[in-house]
Amino acid sequence: MTTAVSDPSFIVDRLIAPIGSIVTHDDDTYLVHKDRTIGYAGSVAPYRCRIISDLPRQRPEYIKLLTELLDLKENWDSYGAAPIGVSHVESAINLLQCVMQCNTPLPAIVPTSRGGVQLEWRMDGIDLEVETLSSHRFLVSFEDDVTDEEWEQELDYDYSKLMQAITLLAERSS
Repeated sequence: MTTAVSDPSFIVDRLIAPIGSIVTHDDDTYLVHKDRTIGYAGSVAPYRCRIISDLPRQRPEYIKLLTELLDLKENWDSYGAAPIGVSHVESAINLLQCVMQCNTPLPAIVPTSRGGVQLEWRMDGIDLEVETLSSHRFLVSFEDDVTDEEWEQELDYDYSKLMQAITLLAERSS
C-alpha cells in the first residue's frame, strides 16, 4: 500500500519489492530505492518510490542494469566516487525509453565517479557516449570512423541529434 506525500514521491509502508525493482501501482510506475534520510516506521524501514513515466510492462534489460547501479556505495571505486544518484538512473531510463528502437543494441552502462550514469555504444565504426547531467540534460559525444563526423554537445530537451546517431547505429548494427 502506498501513501502519497507532498512531493511526487511515495513512501511504501511495507516492503513490497526489492530495492532497485520497478513497481506498477494505479497506472503509475515506480523505481524502488532505499532513502537513507528517512527513519524507521514501525518495524519495517520505509522505502521511497519515485515515479518513472510510462515504463513498459515488460521491463527492458537496461532497466535492470541501471537500477543495479543504485547498489554502489560511496567510494565504490576506491578513489572517493559518489554513490550513483537515483535521479541519474531515472534520467537514463527515461532517455533510453525515448531513443531506443527495437533494433538498437543495448549500450554499455557505466557509473561515473560524480554519481552519474554514462551510456556507451562502440560498434561498427561508431563511438557514441551519453552522460547524464540532470533530469533532462545530457552530454553527448559522437564519432563516426566511416564518415569522419565528430561532435560533442550538451543536449537539453531536444534529442533529435541523438536520435539521428541512434538510428545510424541501429542501421549499421543490423
